[in-house]
Amino acid sequence: MKRRVAAIAVSMLAVGITVTAPAAARAGAAIRVPIRTYTAQTSVYFRGIGSQQGWFTSQNYTQRVVLAPHVALSQKSVFDYGRNAHHRSTQLYYIVGNHSYTKNGSGPWSVQQLSNSALRSAAQGLNPYQAQKAFLTLPHVRHASSSHYLVTGDYAQLGRFLQWEFGLSKASFGGTNLKVFTISFWDDSRGRPVKIAMSAKSSTFTITAVEVFSNYNKALAITAP
Repeated sequence: MKRRVAAIAVSMLAVGITVTAPAAARAGAAIRVPIRTYTAQTSVYFRGIGSQQGWFTSQNYTQRVVLAPHVALSQKSVFDYGRNAHHRSTQLYYIVGNHSYTKNGSGPWSVQQLSNSALRSAAQGLNPYQAQKAFLTLPHVRHASSSHYLVTGDYAQLGRFLQWEFGLSKASFGGTNLKVFTISFWDDSRGRPVKIAMSAKSSTFTITAVEVFSNYNKALAITAP
């Protein structure tokens, strides 16, 4: 989804449309099942190899999301990085009612009022169907199986999706020599996204990113911290 990237995120440099017929057919083959709630686990991991052995960054997000009748979000972000050493930053972020709540590390909570427009934008960006739509409009998506889609390309081709789904701007790859990315997308029998995975490798770095969606439409209550 369109992720609210924590301010703790840094690039490795800082620390050191055509859709195939099967994909298009499946995407429009059935009426979408409304998504009211879900949970998601996301990880993004850079690892140094070769001359950059020992460098790493790891971003992990845990999200609980309510889309209807009103948007609400609970997100925990954990960012680890270093070279043969371990540094960690954390962030908690909530949307409840018409306010957002942010807590960086052990610092105080920051509260901000959100406009109706901001709430509508959040609801749209957090909807897994938006990730599905963004993926299926990438160039040269291949239909690997009944529930699996695949695409390979450079940042010019896939960057807008990497930014949308994983918060990875072009600057995120500074100093890594990562140039060709493979993204896989899986949905369930009802057409809802269940997993998105991305990988790339260069002579000095690898990256893997995975997001898993679960607990669709289960009872979920999110309260202000």
